[in-house]
Amino acid sequence: MNIVDVSKIEGPIAIFWTGGWDSTYRVVELSRQKVTVQPIYVLDEDRSSCERELQSIEKITNMLNEREETQGEILPIKIIKVKDIPKNKDISKKIKNLRKTYGWGEQHDWTARVATMYPGIEMCIEKVTKGYMPTRKIIKDHGELELGPHGYQVKKEVSDEYLMAALGNITLPIFETTEVEMLENIKEWGYEDVMENIWFCHKPINGKPCGFCSPCHTKYDSGMEFMLSKEAQERCKMITEFDKKYGKFIGRQYRKIYRMFIKE
Repeated sequence: MNIVDVSKIEGPIAIFWTGGWDSTYRVVELSRQKVTVQPIYVLDEDRSSCERELQSIEKITNMLNEREETQGEILPIKIIKVKDIPKNKDISKKIKNLRKTYGWGEQHDWTARVATMYPGIEMCIEKVTKGYMPTRKIIKDHGELELGPHGYQVKKEVSDEYLMAALGNITLPIFETTEVEMLENIKEWGYEDVMENIWFCHKPINGKPCGFCSPCHTKYDSGMEFMLSKEAQERCKMITEFDKKYGKFIGRQYRKIYRMFIKE
């Protein structure tokens, strides 16, 4: 589902590419148009999945460059270490406030600061029809979006300083597209072989998706559970029920303890 035709955009389209389903889908979509894509990868050295994600990105880039359907140019990925992202006390303070109120992940502080270096950079947050999505709640409470040149952007006239700090320099190209809709497009375009090489889990177990982390749960909740092993699906179900019964804080502690008893 293309939101708009981006072929007339001048200059590279920067995009946060993690090697996961959503951002890879968007890179595939852009590769089929006459544009230049500048992938950006934020390297969190504390996350065990980084090497796997970068391997996926390299392989997928090579596959796309070899395809006849590729009209765009994918530039070499720029890797930015978290510790090297320029500080911005105002942005970090406002996002800290949003994180406390909405349970937003710490990566949104990094992405907002990187976005000041690449205004308009794309961040791939999909439409989820089930479960709590803090980004949508934040947008609803602090302003609204409008359709920009290549995706949804914050509407400055009606959005407050918190939403502007968090997403004011960011474009959300697939904000109204579900993962199931993306899957339908991937099948229609014939890119199943490309998507087989994505990596989305933050803390893999035995080299496979864990079923504990947020990306695994997003897959489970959005009809993409086939991307998880049977064991990971069972963990998703178990943790979802545990969180409902005891709360997410206790659930996070339970995950840590549970991991200690998994043989790797």
